Amino acid sequence: MAVRGKYSDLEKEILENFEQVADTRKGWYKPPLDAPAFMKGEPIITAESLKKYASGLDPWNPFWNLEEYAVATRWGGLIAHPFYLERLKPMEKMLKTRKGLFLTFYLMGHDYEYYQPIRPGDTIRTWALRPTLEDSTDLSGKGLRKFRYVDGQCDYINQRDEIMGAFKQYVEVTLHEGRPPVDKYFDDYGYTQKELDHLAEIFESEKPRGAEIRYWEDVNVGDDMGTITDGPTTFLHMDFGAPAVPPGEVPKRTFTRYEEPLGGPVMGGYVPDRDTGLLYPVHGGRHGYDRAAQFEGGPRAWIYNVQSRYPMCRLITNWMGDDGFVCKFGWRHIWRTPVGDALLINGKVVKKYVDNGEHLVDLSVWCLNLRGTITDMAQATVKLVSKEDEYPGAKKVVKR
Repeated sequence: MAVRGKYSDLEKEILENFEQVADTRKGWYKPPLDAPAFMKGEPIITAESLKKYASGLDPWNPFWNLEEYAVATRWGGLIAHPFYLERLKPMEKMLKTRKGLFLTFYLMGHDYEYYQPIRPGDTIRTWALRPTLEDSTDLSGKGLRKFRYVDGQCDYINQRDEIMGAFKQYVEVTLHEGRPPVDKYFDDYGYTQKELDHLAEIFESEKPRGAEIRYWEDVNVGDDMGTITDGPTTFLHMDFGAPAVPPGEVPKRTFTRYEEPLGGPVMGGYVPDRDTGLLYPVHGGRHGYDRAAQFEGGPRAWIYNVQSRYPMCRLITNWMGDDGFVCKFGWRHIWRTPVGDALLINGKVVKKYVDNGEHLVDLSVWCLNLRGTITDMAQATVKLVSKEDEYPGAKKVVKR
Protein backbone atom coordinates (compact mmCIF):
# COMPACT_ATOMS: atom_id res chain seq x y z
CA MET A 1 0.00 0.00 0.00
CA ALA A 2 1.19 3.54 -0.75
CA VAL A 3 1.13 6.76 1.25
CA ARG A 4 0.76 10.04 -0.59
CA GLY A 5 3.98 12.05 -0.50
CA LYS A 6 6.18 9.21 0.78
CA TYR A 7 8.14 7.45 -1.95
CA SER A 8 10.38 4.47 -2.43
CA ASP A 9 13.74 4.92 -4.14
CA LEU A 10 12.25 3.65 -7.39
CA GLU A 11 9.30 6.04 -7.15
CA LYS A 12 11.71 8.92 -6.52
CA GLU A 13 13.62 7.86 -9.62
CA ILE A 14 10.38 7.86 -11.66
CA LEU A 15 9.47 11.35 -10.44
CA GLU A 16 12.96 12.74 -11.08
CA ASN A 17 12.93 11.31 -14.59
CA PHE A 18 9.51 12.87 -15.27
CA GLU A 19 10.73 16.32 -14.20
CA GLN A 20 13.89 16.03 -16.31
CA VAL A 21 11.95 14.99 -19.40
CA ALA A 22 9.26 17.63 -18.78
CA ASP A 23 11.89 20.37 -18.95
CA THR A 24 12.80 19.26 -22.48
CA ARG A 25 9.23 19.18 -23.78
CA LYS A 26 8.32 22.87 -23.77
CA GLY A 27 8.69 25.15 -26.76
CA TRP A 28 7.79 24.87 -30.43
CA TYR A 29 6.56 21.35 -31.07
CA LYS A 30 7.88 19.22 -33.92
CA PRO A 31 6.25 15.79 -34.39
CA PRO A 32 8.68 12.88 -34.02
CA LEU A 33 9.45 10.78 -37.09
CA ASP A 34 7.46 7.85 -35.72
CA ALA A 35 4.31 9.91 -35.06
CA PRO A 36 1.16 8.56 -36.77
CA ALA A 37 0.44 10.27 -40.08
CA PHE A 38 -2.75 11.84 -38.73
CA MET A 39 -0.74 13.49 -35.91
CA LYS A 40 1.78 15.28 -38.12
CA GLY A 41 -0.46 18.09 -39.32
CA GLU A 42 0.26 20.32 -42.31
CA PRO A 43 2.27 23.53 -42.75
CA ILE A 44 -0.78 25.24 -44.28
CA ILE A 45 -4.39 24.28 -43.57
CA THR A 46 -6.23 23.21 -46.72
CA ALA A 47 -9.88 22.65 -47.51
CA GLU A 48 -9.05 19.05 -48.34
CA SER A 49 -7.50 18.41 -44.92
CA LEU A 50 -10.53 19.93 -43.17
CA LYS A 51 -12.92 17.76 -45.20
CA LYS A 52 -10.86 14.61 -44.78
CA TYR A 53 -10.78 15.05 -41.02
CA ALA A 54 -14.50 15.79 -40.73
CA SER A 55 -15.48 12.88 -42.97
CA GLY A 56 -14.01 10.48 -40.44
CA LEU A 57 -16.07 11.68 -37.47
CA ASP A 58 -19.18 13.49 -38.77
CA PRO A 59 -19.82 12.65 -42.43
CA TRP A 60 -23.55 13.43 -42.07
CA ASN A 61 -23.23 17.20 -41.53
CA PRO A 62 -22.75 19.08 -44.82
CA PHE A 63 -21.35 22.11 -42.97
CA TRP A 64 -18.04 20.34 -42.27
CA ASN A 65 -17.87 18.36 -45.51
CA LEU A 66 -19.14 20.36 -48.50
CA GLU A 67 -17.45 23.57 -49.67
CA GLU A 68 -20.43 24.58 -51.82
CA TYR A 69 -22.64 24.35 -48.71
CA ALA A 70 -20.24 26.10 -46.31
CA VAL A 71 -19.69 29.07 -48.64
CA ALA A 72 -23.36 30.01 -48.22
CA THR A 73 -23.15 30.12 -44.41
CA ARG A 74 -22.22 33.09 -42.22
CA TRP A 75 -18.61 31.85 -42.32
CA GLY A 76 -18.32 32.19 -46.09
CA GLY A 77 -16.55 28.84 -46.45
CA LEU A 78 -15.23 25.81 -44.61
CA ILE A 79 -13.97 26.13 -41.05
CA ALA A 80 -12.28 23.45 -38.97
CA HIS A 81 -14.26 20.98 -36.91
CA PRO A 82 -13.78 21.64 -33.16
CA PHE A 83 -11.48 18.61 -32.78
CA TYR A 84 -9.31 19.34 -35.83
CA LEU A 85 -6.54 20.93 -33.79
CA GLU A 86 -5.90 17.70 -31.90
CA ARG A 87 -3.94 16.58 -34.98
CA LEU A 88 -1.34 19.17 -34.01
CA LYS A 89 -1.10 18.53 -30.26
CA PRO A 90 2.14 17.23 -28.70
CA MET A 91 2.16 13.45 -28.38
CA GLU A 92 1.96 12.27 -24.79
CA LYS A 93 4.73 10.30 -23.08
CA MET A 94 4.35 7.51 -20.54
CA LEU A 95 6.13 7.62 -17.21
CA LYS A 96 9.42 5.73 -17.44
CA THR A 97 9.51 2.66 -15.22
CA ARG A 98 11.36 -0.68 -15.07
CA LYS A 99 10.68 -4.33 -15.77
CA GLY A 100 8.61 -5.98 -13.06
CA LEU A 101 6.79 -2.76 -12.12
CA PHE A 102 3.58 -2.57 -14.12
CA LEU A 103 2.02 0.79 -14.89
CA THR A 104 -1.65 0.96 -15.95
CA PHE A 105 -2.74 3.97 -17.96
CA TYR A 106 -6.12 5.71 -17.74
CA LEU A 107 -7.00 8.58 -20.06
CA MET A 108 -9.20 10.85 -17.94
CA GLY A 109 -10.16 13.45 -20.53
CA HIS A 110 -9.32 16.53 -22.59
CA ASP A 111 -10.00 20.25 -22.36
CA TYR A 112 -10.28 22.24 -25.60
CA GLU A 113 -10.61 25.99 -26.02
CA TYR A 114 -11.26 27.79 -29.32
CA TYR A 115 -10.86 31.54 -29.81
CA GLN A 116 -11.59 31.94 -33.53
CA PRO A 117 -12.40 29.75 -36.54
CA ILE A 118 -9.61 28.00 -38.43
CA ARG A 119 -9.88 28.39 -42.19
CA PRO A 120 -8.09 27.12 -45.30
CA GLY A 121 -4.88 29.10 -45.73
CA ASP A 122 -4.16 29.41 -42.02
CA THR A 123 -0.75 28.28 -40.79
CA ILE A 124 -0.84 26.75 -37.32
CA ARG A 125 2.17 26.26 -35.04
CA THR A 126 2.02 24.45 -31.72
CA TRP A 127 3.63 25.91 -28.61
CA ALA A 128 4.03 23.04 -26.15
CA LEU A 129 3.65 23.81 -22.44
CA ARG A 130 5.53 21.93 -19.75
CA PRO A 131 3.77 18.75 -18.54
CA THR A 132 2.85 18.71 -14.85
CA LEU A 133 2.38 15.84 -12.40
CA GLU A 134 0.76 15.36 -8.98
CA ASP A 135 0.42 12.48 -6.56
CA SER A 136 -3.18 11.21 -6.63
CA THR A 137 -2.71 8.23 -4.31
CA ASP A 138 -5.73 7.55 -2.08
CA LEU A 139 -5.38 9.55 1.16
CA SER A 140 -6.40 6.51 3.20
CA GLY A 141 -2.98 4.96 2.57
CA LYS A 142 -4.68 1.68 1.63
CA GLY A 143 -4.46 2.02 -2.14
CA LEU A 144 -1.83 1.66 -4.82
CA ARG A 145 0.48 4.45 -5.92
CA LYS A 146 -1.22 6.74 -8.44
CA PHE A 147 0.10 9.72 -10.34
CA ARG A 148 -2.09 12.14 -12.26
CA TYR A 149 -0.50 14.30 -14.89
CA VAL A 150 -1.35 16.89 -17.52
CA ASP A 151 0.31 16.14 -20.82
CA GLY A 152 0.06 17.32 -24.40
CA GLN A 153 -0.93 20.78 -23.20
CA CYS A 154 -0.29 23.52 -25.72
CA ASP A 155 -1.38 26.72 -27.43
CA TYR A 156 -2.09 26.85 -31.17
CA ILE A 157 -0.75 29.98 -32.88
CA ASN A 158 -1.52 31.18 -36.41
CA GLN A 159 0.45 33.13 -39.01
CA ARG A 160 -0.63 36.42 -37.39
CA ASP A 161 0.80 35.30 -34.01
CA GLU A 162 -2.74 34.98 -32.64
CA ILE A 163 -3.64 32.16 -30.28
CA MET A 164 -6.33 30.15 -32.08
CA GLY A 165 -6.97 27.62 -29.33
CA ALA A 166 -5.55 25.61 -26.44
CA PHE A 167 -5.48 21.98 -25.35
CA LYS A 168 -4.85 19.88 -22.22
CA GLN A 169 -4.87 16.12 -21.73
CA TYR A 170 -5.36 14.46 -18.34
CA VAL A 171 -3.90 11.04 -17.54
CA GLU A 172 -3.75 8.91 -14.40
CA VAL A 173 -1.38 5.97 -13.98
CA THR A 174 -1.32 3.28 -11.29
CA LEU A 175 1.85 1.41 -10.30
CA HIS A 176 1.61 -2.32 -9.65
CA GLU A 177 4.27 -4.70 -8.38
CA GLY A 178 3.68 -7.40 -10.97
CA ARG A 179 0.69 -7.78 -13.23
CA PRO A 180 -2.62 -6.17 -12.21
CA PRO A 181 -5.61 -8.41 -11.49
CA VAL A 182 -8.20 -8.77 -14.25
CA ASP A 183 -11.48 -6.92 -13.68
CA LYS A 184 -14.58 -9.09 -13.99
CA TYR A 185 -17.37 -6.61 -14.61
CA PHE A 186 -17.50 -6.51 -18.45
CA ASP A 187 -19.64 -9.17 -20.10
CA ASP A 188 -20.72 -9.15 -23.72
CA TYR A 189 -23.94 -7.20 -24.14
CA GLY A 190 -26.61 -9.14 -26.00
CA TYR A 191 -29.37 -7.08 -27.63
CA THR A 192 -33.05 -7.76 -27.97
CA GLN A 193 -34.63 -7.06 -31.35
CA LYS A 194 -36.63 -4.27 -29.69
CA GLU A 195 -33.41 -2.58 -28.48
CA LEU A 196 -31.81 -2.75 -31.92
CA ASP A 197 -34.96 -1.35 -33.53
CA HIS A 198 -34.95 1.50 -30.99
CA LEU A 199 -31.28 2.31 -31.71
CA ALA A 200 -31.93 2.20 -35.46
CA GLU A 201 -34.85 4.62 -35.10
CA ILE A 202 -32.69 7.11 -33.15
CA PHE A 203 -29.75 6.79 -35.53
CA GLU A 204 -31.75 7.16 -38.73
CA SER A 205 -33.76 10.14 -37.46
CA GLU A 206 -30.71 12.18 -36.39
CA LYS A 207 -30.36 15.46 -38.29
CA PRO A 208 -28.13 18.51 -37.82
CA ARG A 209 -30.01 21.77 -37.29
CA GLY A 210 -28.19 23.25 -40.28
CA ALA A 211 -29.16 26.69 -41.56
CA GLU A 212 -32.05 27.21 -39.14
CA ILE A 213 -30.60 29.81 -36.77
CA ARG A 214 -30.77 28.95 -33.07
CA TYR A 215 -31.09 32.38 -31.49
CA TRP A 216 -29.68 32.90 -28.02
CA GLU A 217 -32.94 34.54 -26.91
CA ASP A 218 -34.91 31.37 -27.74
CA VAL A 219 -32.76 29.13 -25.51
CA ASN A 220 -33.81 28.36 -21.93
CA VAL A 221 -31.93 26.78 -19.06
CA GLY A 222 -33.03 23.17 -18.76
CA ASP A 223 -33.76 22.73 -22.47
CA ASP A 224 -33.26 19.15 -23.64
CA MET A 225 -30.81 18.78 -26.54
CA GLY A 226 -32.32 15.53 -27.76
CA THR A 227 -30.75 12.09 -28.11
CA ILE A 228 -28.39 10.53 -30.62
CA THR A 229 -26.72 7.13 -30.53
CA ASP A 230 -23.38 5.55 -31.25
CA GLY A 231 -23.25 1.81 -31.54
CA PRO A 232 -23.22 -1.02 -31.18
CA THR A 233 -19.56 0.00 -31.13
CA THR A 234 -16.96 -1.83 -33.19
CA PHE A 235 -13.19 -2.25 -33.29
CA LEU A 236 -11.48 0.80 -34.77
CA HIS A 237 -8.11 0.47 -36.43
CA MET A 238 -5.89 3.55 -36.40
CA ASP A 239 -3.60 4.31 -39.37
CA PHE A 240 -0.11 4.48 -37.88
CA GLY A 241 1.53 4.80 -41.31
CA ALA A 242 4.79 3.41 -42.63
CA PRO A 243 7.93 2.92 -40.50
CA ALA A 244 9.58 6.26 -39.71
CA VAL A 245 12.97 6.69 -41.38
CA PRO A 246 15.08 9.76 -42.18
CA PRO A 247 14.54 11.29 -45.64
CA GLY A 248 16.43 9.47 -48.38
CA GLU A 249 16.53 6.14 -46.53
CA VAL A 250 14.40 3.00 -46.64
CA PRO A 251 13.30 0.93 -43.66
CA LYS A 252 15.39 -2.09 -42.68
CA ARG A 253 13.97 -5.60 -42.55
CA THR A 254 13.40 -6.41 -38.89
CA PHE A 255 11.42 -9.17 -37.20
CA THR A 256 9.42 -8.17 -34.14
CA ARG A 257 10.84 -10.17 -31.25
CA TYR A 258 9.42 -10.53 -27.78
CA GLU A 259 10.57 -8.08 -25.14
CA GLU A 260 9.15 -8.07 -21.63
CA PRO A 261 6.67 -5.16 -21.45
CA LEU A 262 7.56 -2.37 -19.05
CA GLY A 263 3.92 -1.82 -18.20
CA GLY A 264 1.27 0.44 -19.62
CA PRO A 265 -0.49 0.15 -22.98
CA VAL A 266 1.08 -2.51 -25.23
CA MET A 267 0.11 -1.55 -28.79
CA GLY A 268 2.54 -3.79 -30.65
CA GLY A 269 4.64 -6.91 -30.20
CA TYR A 270 3.49 -9.74 -27.94
CA VAL A 271 1.88 -10.36 -24.56
CA PRO A 272 2.42 -13.51 -22.46
CA ASP A 273 -0.49 -15.70 -21.42
CA ARG A 274 -0.92 -15.63 -17.63
CA ASP A 275 -1.27 -19.40 -17.32
CA THR A 276 0.88 -20.94 -20.06
CA GLY A 277 3.51 -18.27 -20.67
CA LEU A 278 2.96 -18.61 -24.43
CA LEU A 279 3.34 -15.40 -26.43
CA TYR A 280 0.50 -13.92 -28.47
CA PRO A 281 0.68 -11.08 -31.03
CA VAL A 282 -1.04 -7.99 -29.67
CA HIS A 283 -3.26 -7.18 -32.70
CA GLY A 284 -3.66 -3.49 -31.96
CA GLY A 285 -3.63 -3.45 -28.18
CA ARG A 286 -6.25 -2.82 -25.52
CA HIS A 287 -8.81 -1.47 -28.00
CA GLY A 288 -8.54 -4.22 -30.57
CA TYR A 289 -7.78 -7.48 -28.79
CA ASP A 290 -9.22 -9.01 -25.63
CA ARG A 291 -5.96 -10.70 -24.65
CA ALA A 292 -4.04 -7.41 -24.76
CA ALA A 293 -6.70 -5.72 -22.63
CA GLN A 294 -6.55 -8.57 -20.11
CA PHE A 295 -2.77 -8.22 -19.90
CA GLU A 296 -3.43 -4.70 -18.52
CA GLY A 297 -6.14 -5.82 -16.10
CA GLY A 298 -9.16 -5.16 -18.31
CA PRO A 299 -11.71 -7.96 -18.80
CA ARG A 300 -11.73 -7.46 -22.57
CA ALA A 301 -11.11 -4.84 -25.27
CA TRP A 302 -12.67 -1.44 -24.71
CA ILE A 303 -13.39 1.36 -27.18
CA TYR A 304 -11.12 4.23 -28.17
CA ASN A 305 -12.04 7.51 -26.47
CA VAL A 306 -12.95 8.96 -29.88
CA GLN A 307 -15.99 6.68 -30.00
CA SER A 308 -17.55 8.48 -27.05
CA ARG A 309 -16.27 12.05 -27.29
CA TYR A 310 -16.98 12.42 -31.03
CA PRO A 311 -20.74 11.84 -30.67
CA MET A 312 -20.89 14.12 -27.61
CA CYS A 313 -19.42 16.89 -29.75
CA ARG A 314 -21.74 15.91 -32.63
CA LEU A 315 -24.78 16.34 -30.40
CA ILE A 316 -23.57 19.88 -29.65
CA THR A 317 -22.83 20.87 -33.25
CA ASN A 318 -26.13 19.33 -34.40
CA TRP A 319 -27.99 21.35 -31.75
CA MET A 320 -26.34 24.73 -32.34
CA GLY A 321 -26.58 24.73 -36.16
CA ASP A 322 -24.30 26.27 -38.76
CA ASP A 323 -24.22 29.68 -37.07
CA GLY A 324 -23.03 28.58 -33.64
CA PHE A 325 -19.39 28.36 -32.57
CA VAL A 326 -17.91 25.98 -30.00
CA CYS A 327 -15.76 28.00 -27.57
CA LYS A 328 -14.96 25.26 -25.04
CA PHE A 329 -15.31 21.50 -24.82
CA GLY A 330 -14.07 19.56 -21.81
CA TRP A 331 -14.83 15.85 -21.51
CA ARG A 332 -14.11 13.33 -18.75
CA HIS A 333 -13.95 9.57 -18.99
CA ILE A 334 -15.85 7.82 -16.19
CA TRP A 335 -16.23 4.16 -17.17
CA ARG A 336 -14.64 2.01 -19.85
CA THR A 337 -17.00 0.90 -22.60
CA PRO A 338 -16.46 -2.65 -23.86
CA VAL A 339 -16.41 -3.06 -27.62
CA GLY A 340 -19.94 -3.99 -28.68
CA ASP A 341 -21.81 -1.74 -26.25
CA ALA A 342 -24.11 0.99 -27.55
CA LEU A 343 -24.21 4.54 -26.19
CA LEU A 344 -27.11 6.97 -25.96
CA ILE A 345 -25.88 10.58 -26.00
CA ASN A 346 -28.04 13.19 -24.27
CA GLY A 347 -27.59 16.79 -23.18
CA LYS A 348 -29.21 19.87 -21.71
CA VAL A 349 -28.70 23.62 -21.34
CA VAL A 350 -27.29 24.54 -17.92
CA LYS A 351 -26.61 28.30 -18.27
CA LYS A 352 -27.04 31.24 -20.65
CA TYR A 353 -25.31 34.61 -20.28
CA VAL A 354 -23.63 37.52 -22.03
CA ASP A 355 -19.88 37.97 -21.59
CA ASN A 356 -17.95 40.77 -23.24
CA GLY A 357 -20.74 41.26 -25.74
CA GLU A 358 -20.88 37.58 -26.71
CA HIS A 359 -24.06 35.55 -26.26
CA LEU A 360 -23.00 32.28 -24.65
CA VAL A 361 -24.66 29.05 -23.56
CA ASP A 362 -23.16 26.36 -21.31
CA LEU A 363 -24.15 22.78 -22.11
CA SER A 364 -23.82 19.46 -20.30
CA VAL A 365 -23.74 16.26 -22.38
CA TRP A 366 -23.18 12.62 -21.45
CA CYS A 367 -23.01 9.06 -22.78
CA LEU A 368 -25.32 6.46 -21.24
CA ASN A 369 -24.95 2.77 -22.05
CA LEU A 370 -27.79 0.25 -22.09
CA ARG A 371 -26.49 -1.19 -18.83
CA GLY A 372 -27.65 2.05 -17.18
CA THR A 373 -24.15 3.50 -16.62
CA ILE A 374 -22.95 6.99 -17.60
CA THR A 375 -19.57 6.34 -19.23
CA ASP A 376 -18.46 9.83 -20.31
CA MET A 377 -19.49 13.43 -19.64
CA ALA A 378 -18.63 16.79 -21.17
CA GLN A 379 -19.17 20.47 -20.42
CA ALA A 380 -19.18 22.86 -23.36
CA THR A 381 -19.68 26.54 -24.08
CA VAL A 382 -21.08 27.69 -27.42
CA LYS A 383 -21.55 31.14 -28.87
CA LEU A 384 -24.92 31.74 -30.53
CA VAL A 385 -26.36 34.47 -32.70
CA SER A 386 -28.48 37.05 -30.91
CA LYS A 387 -31.53 38.72 -32.37
CA GLU A 388 -29.79 41.97 -31.46
CA ASP A 389 -26.82 41.18 -33.71
CA GLU A 390 -26.42 42.58 -37.17
CA TYR A 391 -26.33 39.11 -38.62
CA PRO A 392 -23.67 38.82 -41.36
CA GLY A 393 -25.22 38.49 -44.79
CA ALA A 394 -28.82 38.80 -43.60
CA LYS A 395 -31.24 40.62 -45.89
CA LYS A 396 -34.68 41.97 -45.14
CA VAL A 397 -37.16 41.39 -47.95
CA VAL A 398 -40.13 43.76 -48.05
CA LYS A 399 -43.10 42.77 -50.15
CA ARG A 400 -44.84 45.87 -51.58
